[in-house]
Amino acid sequence: MKNNFNSWMIVIVANVIIAVLITGILLGLLYQLNVDAIVDYVQLNTKIFLLITFLISGYVMIFSQFQINLALRLLENPKYGFWIKKIYSFTVLFLLALTLNFTLEYFQGLKEIAGTIDWIQINTRVFLLGSFYLFFIGLSLFALIGRLYVTSLILALSVLTLGVLHGNKLQFLGEPLYPSDFTQIAHFTDVLKMVSGYISPQLMIYSLLAVLITIFAYKQLQEVKITLLSRVVVSSLAFYMVFAFTFHPSSFMKKVVEDNNVNIIQWNQLKNYQKNGFVFGYLSNLNHETFEKPANYNRKKIQEIALSILADGGSTPASFSDKGYKRPNIIFLMNETFWDPTKLDVSFSEDPMPHVRNYMNEHTSGSVLTPSFGGQTANVEYEALTGFSMSTLQSGAVPYQQLIDKKSSVPSLASMLKTKGYKTIALHPYNKAFYKRARVYKAFGFDDFISIEEMKHKEISGSYISDESVTDEIVMLLEESKQPLFVHAVTMQNHFPYRTERYDENTIEVSGLENDLKSEVEIYAEGIKQADAATNKLIEFVSTLEEPTVIVFWGDHLPILGQNKAVFKELNYGDILKEEEDYRSFHETPLFMYSNVDTERKDLNSISPAFIGPTLFEIMNMDLPPYYQFLAKLKGEIAGLAATTKIDPEGKEILKLTEKQEELLKQYEMLQYDLLVGKQYSLELLFEETIE
Repeated sequence: MKNNFNSWMIVIVANVIIAVLITGILLGLLYQLNVDAIVDYVQLNTKIFLLITFLISGYVMIFSQFQINLALRLLENPKYGFWIKKIYSFTVLFLLALTLNFTLEYFQGLKEIAGTIDWIQINTRVFLLGSFYLFFIGLSLFALIGRLYVTSLILALSVLTLGVLHGNKLQFLGEPLYPSDFTQIAHFTDVLKMVSGYISPQLMIYSLLAVLITIFAYKQLQEVKITLLSRVVVSSLAFYMVFAFTFHPSSFMKKVVEDNNVNIIQWNQLKNYQKNGFVFGYLSNLNHETFEKPANYNRKKIQEIALSILADGGSTPASFSDKGYKRPNIIFLMNETFWDPTKLDVSFSEDPMPHVRNYMNEHTSGSVLTPSFGGQTANVEYEALTGFSMSTLQSGAVPYQQLIDKKSSVPSLASMLKTKGYKTIALHPYNKAFYKRARVYKAFGFDDFISIEEMKHKEISGSYISDESVTDEIVMLLEESKQPLFVHAVTMQNHFPYRTERYDENTIEVSGLENDLKSEVEIYAEGIKQADAATNKLIEFVSTLEEPTVIVFWGDHLPILGQNKAVFKELNYGDILKEEEDYRSFHETPLFMYSNVDTERKDLNSISPAFIGPTLFEIMNMDLPPYYQFLAKLKGEIAGLAATTKIDPEGKEILKLTEKQEELLKQYEMLQYDLLVGKQYSLELLFEETIE
């Protein structure tokens, strides 16, 4: 029975090959063997080509019984069976590679079959190259395992998993899947919990059917095995080709890849994946440094920059103590997904954030030009704590996981304040291993890290620890502290998904949207309302303190509202199709700085998180360390800094940089590389107090 089933499989595969050959011959006769003309026809008429091939394979199957009998006889003959099994194995793996690469592009195209075919028509060579890469991976597995169908199953499951993860990340976060994402693989269950509300019953049924069909088919098949000698030969070729493809920028494949229209766009990963497909988009992030070494990086150059900063520091503002105040407590309150939903073109039954809006009107305030959308909170706090910018790093980088995790110490606001007598505490009501925060905060110089395990207040609101519990935890820390306190708090309550069962009751009603989108906005607005109330509770407590205290409040990024930004599209918010040009619409969140002592109110317009530290020091009249003096100077030229967007201190976009601005950015990049990746030549000069 199994041998007969194998014969059927061989016949089907052989007929597909015969059909493709016949179609190719017909096109060859039609276009007089002009290969370019044939390729152009297939690219422009892929659907017709596939239809003709399918019809021809159907006609060939008329003779299937004869073919099966022939296949059975040949398989029983060792002389022919050996070669038939080899050819069959290679063909199966290549057809599987084509199918799996099609699937990857299907997820890349957000599950649109017509769009996937159109992409393949335009990028046939890129598609075939990617398929060959998967084919050689399949050959490598076949050589290791020695069993064709087990190899096929492992390859299919691995690639399909990548495709599903990639497609979901694109839909929810608007970002492709990167190799660095798998540094969080240990916490996959946490990530799955966040998106589980979007797994449809239909998808679960289809997945179950696929599993059942696979089990049935495998039971009917007679496994195709490969001899030890053949495995050695195949592995030598396959491993070499996998290596050459994977590291193509430094192998003989570089010219092949470039000649076949693969053009890596490192500065824009969405376009990179769209242009080059998933395979080469993904590989390009394996072959690119997270932080490329700047030209002329050396000790002499770095010390020249550092000494010029010291010489050009200017007059230091009057210190906080000069006004008779003690060193102030500093509370960083980075609120998860806090954004003003009233910017959407809908009506709300009440203002979700009346207290924050009032504090923004009365105190120093503006917007944070966040480097993230919908996620990657760690990248926002990375900027705020270090004064470094994500704009200097590879698109898709997560420095907590890729860079800081490897360092024993990195200068930060925490380490600066620690030398000034502060108790420094990081607070995040979630798993301490997420984004490797436990190790990162230690490298930053925090005295303590309070995660969900150590918190005393753990009331749940929705799906996560409430913002009010975070407020209560901060209040407790302020009451117990005997020295000036710096708390860096990152909340969790308003993290997506915004499912209908999230809260017992939604107190805000939205008009102007229907069905699930209306529900998502209402649930999100309820979270904002609760965050607003918790923030007000904290400020009311701080207002009663005798110790000078400042609260810096901001949202880390905009929310994910619907799959593939469905709410934003439905309400025509911003320019979805040109997000790069309309960066600010999707990357500006509320910011204010409250102080229980008198300070001058300032309009900050739009600033990057990297400039929050020096801005706070200036407003509170605290001595600026040399590095913060440099950041203040840079902020005076470019207050909002992203890879594709620059904003001046007045809030206007900079269309062309001046020579001074370009020079400052070069120095900024050089210093960041030195302190984060390089030899830290500038550490003693710019952070002398920090390392005492």
